Formats: sequence, structure tokens, C-alpha cells
Amino acid sequence: MEEDFWKLCSRISWCNEGDDTTRFFHSMTTNRKRVNSILYFKDENGKDLMSWDMNSNGMFITKSCYKLLEDNHWDLHCPTKIKFFIWQCMHNKIPCRTYLHYIGINIDPICPICKQGHEDATHIFLLCPIAIRYWSSIGLIINRSNAQSNWLAILRNSHLQDSHHHYAWKNILPFSIWNLWKNRNNNVNNLDVDINPSQERPLPNKIKLNIDGAFLKEKLHAGIERVFRNSSGKWIMGFTKYCYITCSLQAELLALEQGLKLAVEMPYTVIEIESDSTDIIKMLMDENASTNACLLNYRSLMHRLKSTVIRHNFREGNVVADCLAKEVVKDFKLDKCYHLARPPLFVEAILEKDMQGLCFGIKQLSTSVCNSLVTLNNSNVLRDYVTSV
Repeated sequence: MEEDFWKLCSRISWCNEGDDTTRFFHSMTTNRKRVNSILYFKDENGKDLMSWDMNSNGMFITKSCYKLLEDNHWDLHCPTKIKFFIWQCMHNKIPCRTYLHYIGINIDPICPICKQGHEDATHIFLLCPIAIRYWSSIGLIINRSNAQSNWLAILRNSHLQDSHHHYAWKNILPFSIWNLWKNRNNNVNNLDVDINPSQERPLPNKIKLNIDGAFLKEKLHAGIERVFRNSSGKWIMGFTKYCYITCSLQAELLALEQGLKLAVEMPYTVIEIESDSTDIIKMLMDENASTNACLLNYRSLMHRLKSTVIRHNFREGNVVADCLAKEVVKDFKLDKCYHLARPPLFVEAILEKDMQGLCFGIKQLSTSVCNSLVTLNNSNVLRDYVTSV
């Protein structure tokens, strides 16, 4: 009876006072009062207090911060990686040349594509001729009078021509900025770099060992060449070997093995090894291939030497060993090995050019290829490419 009595009282109260007695009403009025209240910005000692403007009680919560970000750029209809890139653009943290130069990297801040100004975000997305042509191609009308103030705001407040009004500019903008950045990276990574392939002299008191292998697929003939030279580039001795093999990589590996064995037997402990084969250098640098018996043998031989460095060189820079190996294949003699105390006549002129540091033509390589050869310690690329970046 008592429960029914209070139910009846509540219904009468609701009929008389409406929603004023409900929990929802009290919740709404409490929140409205909290929003309309003025916060105290000083404590009891009169010191200023910090207050988060995006929350009614002045306290920071993640939800209010995310709402603030949504009002700016995180509500864009694009993948998360593009949103993050836009955030980097807003804070000038994209790895353009001006930023890399600012954080201490030794790099020219000038735009490598147009050479018309410092490569910052404003230049890449607004002032570079590539960006200008792109915005013009999609019919974007831009006011560049205040380009240095806020390039992203200028693009966001721009508009498309009448023929493009069926597109939502808010949805096009992030993808356009992303594609301009990808295009910039492709252009920079594919710029041609002039490399002078030549024979770099080793450091004083070091011996250089140039190795090469030539392979004649039709007959399975191979010639292996190892040339030792001093720090002046002069000939010390050379070794030539004829053999049967199954592939060109095997010829290069045999040349490396025979060269290391000769170096161990001789009083040469500080050696620089050069080869024009990128495959064998990558194999020696690959830690995952350490269980291979042949590689373990090569590394063991290198460890027995006091200081051994293996580096890549172009065929034009390894031309002495290359010419000798090819000559062996032309005049094949089974299981013959020759010790060359003096250089053959047909390589003397080439050896003289090597000693003078002359190059055999200019090679034009993309920056992506140069970056790969830097990891292989190519001295020509380290000299011509890295110093020009």
C-alpha cells in the first residue's frame, strides 16, 4: 500500500510541475549552470590558476582536446597517415631540406628541383613551379600575396573555379598536399647525379686488393684476377687463375677467397678490398646469412687480417682487374695459375691513369641508386654524391 501511495504522489506531482521533478531535468539544469558559471582564476592566495578553455569546469580532458582537433583538421575524410602528415605540416616538422638543415644536418637548404628558394613547406606546396602548375591544373584560385604567413590557411581558404564546384574542396585538399609531397620525393630521389668512377688510393701504409672474375657462360670458363697495389697506386703483384665454374657469382666469390688467402700468407695485414660485384658485398654484410659455411670462411679470413675493409667500386674504377680477368677467359688454360710480378703491357696505360686518379667517363646515377651504393662503401659515390647533397 505504501509503494502504491508514493507512485500516486509522484504522478500527481508530475501533473502539477511537469518535467521539473525528473532526473533528466536536474541533470540538464546542473550542466547548464556549470557552463554559464564564471570560473575563479585565482586561488585563496591570489595566485593565477590554469584553466582549460575547452571544458566548462576548467579541467583538461582528452575528449575536449580531440573535439578541438576535430574542429581544425582531424575531421578530414582521409586516411590516418595523411592526417598525421597534415599535422606535421602544421608544425613545420616535415623532413624538407630547410628543416633538415635547421636540425644540424649538413645539407643544402635550396630546393633541389627548381633551385629558386629554400625548400620549406611553403615553397613545396605553394611557391614551387611544380605546385603552381598542379594547383592551376585542378582550377584552384589562390591568393599568394601573404604566402609566408600561413600557407595551409591560404590553401584551405582558396576555392575552385566554377567548372569544379561538384568537388568538395575540403576533401580534395589533404590528398592534393599528400600527392605533392610524394611527387617531390620521387623527383628528388630520381635526380641524376654525376659520378666520376676512378680508382681511389688507399690510406698511407695500406694495401689495396682489387678482385674480379670473368665468366664465359657457353663454355663455363672463368678467369679470376687479384691485383695488389700500394698507397701510391703502384703495382705490387698480381695473380691470375683459370677454372671451370657454373655462374658469374661463383667467379667473384672465388676471386675474393683466393685474394684473402694470399693476403693472409703475405705480410699485408692492413688491406682495402675492392670489387665491382654488389652481390658478394651484400652477402658479407648480411647478418642473416652468417650460417653459410662459405661466408663464415670469408669472414674468418678477414678477421685474421689486422684491418680489412671491403668496398664496392664501379667496373670503370676496377678496370685493371676487369681487363686481366677478361683476357684470361679469352686465352683459357685449364687449372693454370700465374704470378704476375709486373703488370702486363696491355694494362700499363690503364694502370698509369689509375695512379693519376683519372676517370673513365662520367656515370649519371639516380639518388636512390647512390643511396644504395653509399651503404656498400663506394668511395666514388661518397666523394661525389654525399659532398654535393
